[in-house]
Amino acid sequence: MKTDSTNVEVISKQIMIKLFSEYKKDSVIKELKITDYTINKINDLQGNSDKFTFYIEYSLKPVDINSYVLAGNGEIKDSWIVNKSAFLEVQKVSGEYKINSMGTSK
Repeated sequence: MKTDSTNVEVISKQIMIKLFSEYKKDSVIKELKITDYTINKINDLQGNSDKFTFYIEYSLKPVDINSYVLAGNGEIKDSWIVNKSAFLEVQKVSGEYKINSMGTSK
């Protein structure tokens, strides 16, 4: 992802918006497709605009709550999966931000 921002919190949010939008596309299989999401919190930012890590708390609304693959963490509440979280490591490579790793723990 390319951005003009050098603020790692802004970049982190942009990365997650782009990532979640990929899971809303028609080409995504039903078990992974979402219709909506919320970003509850981004914090624990460490590093600089060339390489950094952050923690995110978020919720997802899958297309079908009964067939969604619930991996890692989170809990089902009505048609949403809430209380999900992840740690991400991001690096700037050739002017673009790339996710190096994403997991439920550091």
